[in-house]
Amino acid sequence: MRLRTKLILTCSIATAMISIGSGAIAVVATSAGELSKIDSNLNVLAQASKLSSDPVGSALLNLDSIGSETEVGFYSINKDFTVLGDVSSIVRAIPKIHQLRLAAKQPITISQSKGGSYRLRTSEMPDSEFVVYATSLDASVRNTNNNIWLLALVTGFALALGALLIWLLTRKDLKRIDHLMAKAKEIADGNFNVEIEIANGKSELDTLNNSLVSMIGSLKTALASESLNKQKMKEFIADASHELKTPLTLIRGYTELLFGNENLDPDVIQRSRVRVEDQIHKMQSLIADLLLLAELEQTQEPETQRVDFSELVQAAFDDLRILHPDRKITASVAKGLFIDGSRPLLEQLMSNLISNLSRYVPDACEITFNLFESNGWVHLQVDDSGPGLPEASYKGGVQQFHRFDASRSRQSGGSGLGLSIIAAIVARHRGTVKLSKSPMGGLRTAINLEASQGNS
Repeated sequence: MRLRTKLILTCSIATAMISIGSGAIAVVATSAGELSKIDSNLNVLAQASKLSSDPVGSALLNLDSIGSETEVGFYSINKDFTVLGDVSSIVRAIPKIHQLRLAAKQPITISQSKGGSYRLRTSEMPDSEFVVYATSLDASVRNTNNNIWLLALVTGFALALGALLIWLLTRKDLKRIDHLMAKAKEIADGNFNVEIEIANGKSELDTLNNSLVSMIGSLKTALASESLNKQKMKEFIADASHELKTPLTLIRGYTELLFGNENLDPDVIQRSRVRVEDQIHKMQSLIADLLLLAELEQTQEPETQRVDFSELVQAAFDDLRILHPDRKITASVAKGLFIDGSRPLLEQLMSNLISNLSRYVPDACEITFNLFESNGWVHLQVDDSGPGLPEASYKGGVQQFHRFDASRSRQSGGSGLGLSIIAAIVARHRGTVKLSKSPMGGLRTAINLEASQGNS
């Protein structure tokens, strides 16, 4: 069932219920008012007869003021009924004695077998004789029926008017809903190039329209990101395959050399074993980095604790100075900066950062550490005066599975995934990594992490 049909039906039912309910109350109230007026007149006549010493004579005197809708009669001891006056068409059958006695106390309604009804009131006399007053209810019934018909007409008009108003008021909005439904169906069918204009209003339909626009934008962004990641994955797989192919080829060659010739010189055998071990270690390093990246991409959140990041940075700085005692390394590390996160991952972060500096920054180049807090964030800036990265790398930032300079990794013996691992760890802690040209001439790695609430 369409929305417009549901709205019209709902409004029609509500209108009908309200109209019928209020109309029924009005009809019942009007009918009750008319009946009360009849009873009041009958009670006055009966009371006058009861207080008179001559009830019948009193009834005859009141004939002129009674009106054409009321009949006056006398019920005798012989059970005869005599009409007093000119009105004689109301009571067609003599009432029963118990009805007469009951009507002496209060007015009652008598329904006649040939149709019609009247309101009966009596004044009892000695010897079970009665002065009878009967007022026809035909006019009251006609009025009630007319009111019911009028109620039906008004209700029908209200229903038609309500349906027309709903159609007029909702036509434009329902047309927009149909338009949005058609666009949503296109999206569901795989067409993500749907264009929807942004609404400027504040109605619920405008909010729905703009939410759909936002959803389309998010889908396009997600699809573009997925496409980019797939391309990066293909590039990485090709690169990794090439990196693994070389050590595997060397291992195979040295293995054939060692097992295919029994008269090899001991020095050749030793050099071959060393080369095989080097290639195995290279493959192990690459595979370990791949496994770490895959683990970091899992949706499960790591166990968090309050980590003294100042301590980790200071320890990494001290390690780098021990590894390179002749290198110029300076640091400005603010104390007492804590981060809510995984200590093992943050330690891995600093380990990869130190490893990259050791491998890719020449010994003659300077390195500086700067750790500080600002506006609820902990900022770590590491600068060097080395060769830096290719210019295109600063624009693209750190992308997963991307090696900025494969030849540099090959020369240093690393997997080339250090920065990708750093970026993945920072992302798991809802932080950011930015690569830029350092004022010192080399690379600036800026890591931003949200500070723990307990920082002073």
